[in-house]
Amino acid sequence: MSAGDVLDIQSVEGIRSIDRSSRAVARDGIPGAMLHEDTVREVLWHYGLAGGREPGHFRAALMSTFQRADVDNFRILREAYPVLGFWMYALRFSTDGHRLALRALSQMGLRP
Repeated sequence: MSAGDVLDIQSVEGIRSIDRSSRAVARDGIPGAMLHEDTVREVLWHYGLAGGREPGHFRAALMSTFQRADVDNFRILREAYPVLGFWMYALRFSTDGHRLALRALSQMGLRP
């Protein structure tokens, strides 16, 4: 699966278009509805990146399911879990995903 198969996102700029349902947009183009500390930290942990925190069993299994999903199933999962889908996609396919996640934590007033 390539990045273009799910959503056409290559950078932080492109991530702005992921969440069209959210009217609230934080600085730097991160939709306000996507600013959720637990989700950001758990996805960082999933990818073995700094600032992460281990999720519970269900969330870990759900992230593994996102990781294995084909294009159609990724979209279905993302509809059910939009915040998790946003960050799974951003960290997996965007070259700026890690930086974006750390910036999101900072925007929430949290330390990475």
